[in-house]
Amino acid sequence: MMSLRLSRFRPGVLAALGLPMLLLACAGGDGDSAWRGDDGGYEDDPVTGGPSQCRLAEAPASGLTLKVCDLPENATLELIHQVSGVTDTVTLTGTGERTLSHTLDALREDDVLRLGAARVPAPQRYLVTCDFEGAAAGTEQGGDGGLNITGDANGQVQTVLCGRTWLASQTDISAADIPAEVRNETNRVALLRINVDTGRVRWLQDPDGGRVRDANGYQNQVYDHYAGGRYVLFNGVDPADPQALNRSLWSTDGTNGGSALVRFPPDNQTALMVTNRGQSIVLGDPELAYFIAYFDSGDIGSYVSDGTSEGTRSDELLDFGGESSGHALLGSRVLASQENAGGDSRTFSLLAKDIDSGEITTLKSDFTNYPMGPQAGIPYFVGERMYFRARDAGGFWLWVTDGTVAGTRPVSDMIMESLTPFQGALYFIAREGGQNDDAQLWKIDGDGELVRLFDIGADASNLGVIDLVATREALFFSVNLEFVSRSPVSALYVSDGTEAGTRRLRDDLMPATTQPQNGAPPTNWARYITGLHVVGDRVVFGDNHSAGRDPTNRVWVTDGTDEGTARLFPNAERSPIHSASACALGLCQAFEPISLGGAYLLFRAWRVLDAGQAGQQGELTFWLSDGTVTGTYRLRAQDGQLFSHPYSTVGGE
Repeated sequence: MMSLRLSRFRPGVLAALGLPMLLLACAGGDGDSAWRGDDGGYEDDPVTGGPSQCRLAEAPASGLTLKVCDLPENATLELIHQVSGVTDTVTLTGTGERTLSHTLDALREDDVLRLGAARVPAPQRYLVTCDFEGAAAGTEQGGDGGLNITGDANGQVQTVLCGRTWLASQTDISAADIPAEVRNETNRVALLRINVDTGRVRWLQDPDGGRVRDANGYQNQVYDHYAGGRYVLFNGVDPADPQALNRSLWSTDGTNGGSALVRFPPDNQTALMVTNRGQSIVLGDPELAYFIAYFDSGDIGSYVSDGTSEGTRSDELLDFGGESSGHALLGSRVLASQENAGGDSRTFSLLAKDIDSGEITTLKSDFTNYPMGPQAGIPYFVGERMYFRARDAGGFWLWVTDGTVAGTRPVSDMIMESLTPFQGALYFIAREGGQNDDAQLWKIDGDGELVRLFDIGADASNLGVIDLVATREALFFSVNLEFVSRSPVSALYVSDGTEAGTRRLRDDLMPATTQPQNGAPPTNWARYITGLHVVGDRVVFGDNHSAGRDPTNRVWVTDGTDEGTARLFPNAERSPIHSASACALGLCQAFEPISLGGAYLLFRAWRVLDAGQAGQQGELTFWLSDGTVTGTYRLRAQDGQLFSHPYSTVGGE
């Protein structure tokens, strides 16, 4: 399906940011992991473990006291108290202290406590989610997340942990559970709710307790739309018609049962919210998100939403007088691409719409492909300019615009790979004379000038540079230096963006050959984590060293120094792919990690428990990493037990 990217925040004009869905928060920006032990803080206290600093000065003498941990300053959390059918709502406000307490005195047996949606005080890319942690004496926790009063809870303390939460798509049904005649991707994927500050995971549920299905099939990153930090809008499957391929607009506030279909005109329908790799835009009121909606009826419209059905309405902001795509926010203008009407051949225009006046300007009208939208790639923002891939009759490959006709021009006709913004410039790999020349590292500086930095030296017989990423402090790229028995021999480089500041990291990382030992042919059961994955100020990568013999620990992390380059899983027993003794050769598989906002990586591992002629029965386990050994641990369910999910290929894929 078509995926969605969201734009960046700008002073006065705010745009929601994309990637997988982040329902986030906790004091300290990227989070404080200092309270975790070697296993995420749960090894010694598997049921209630949490921030050790999150303590009350003294236990209360009466009433049930809620100890709320890590509610951000001035953020609010609703506590809903149901008494004999009457609902009383108390709003708790974060004070900036690690711990907030609130005591309920008038509790009776059969009362129910629920946590509502938390709200942050300023526009954010995220939501805050909070959960009851375990159950205090005299209470029990229901499957819906509520706290039921079952006896005398007087003098007890109930912990509530708040934290940043992502959504990620994950297969949740075995193939054997789905009749062959109705089997399709949309039936097999649901959304996981992953709290990166508490290390807990659960399935996202609808108000009826069913799992919310992701409309993206096997696409593990959930592309999203934010409405001021109160809601996240995303595409899902209508539970009333789960076998159909239609996809519908959903909203979630991250709470248990706080997810619902968003229905709006025409005819109170649900719609697929997609803008062809475009952007959901937030401006003016930060609690409103603007987007394009596609309906089953064939209607297309421009809408604005506050995350509710009643708060979703038509709006002209993204209306360009035809079917437009690739919407992006650049300064005071919204950009989009559109196919030109008529003519013997297909041509496309890049359009700019002034947010205040609504005036539409054609920046360029003779592109031979969509400048933004289907197959156009992701636009890159550097300063006040946007760079995008497009071609016209002159064959230019990379273009730049500042939102004006005069400022829309070609940059280069070189074929560029791995475009990466870094410290106010756009870096990329290119071959100046064509594909038979050496690969070079280039940049486009803040003035828009094209600068060649240095030759990397991979000749035409090699694949050359295979990945380029950036942290806040450095560029990293991997290079295939040669081939042995048709297997690449690679090296990892780090750079500050200059030739003098570019060097190869630890020569001992890469093997002389990646051919499997003992002459065995290459196998496809182990998908090595060979890409470069940014996590904070570090990069995680795989070295291909195992070559089918040792798939357990060959995942590395680097901070850009030789001494800071080490195995991420030095202890085989704590590896997500298990040790050789726990998992026979060929029966474990690590999937490429999913990036959670660049601050965490979600590792998933498949372990086969039973292999038969009809298929394989196994389990999926889930690991979270902040790029450090101590900050890499297995996720747990809400009850504190290690989280896993059965998976089967019985009956076919």
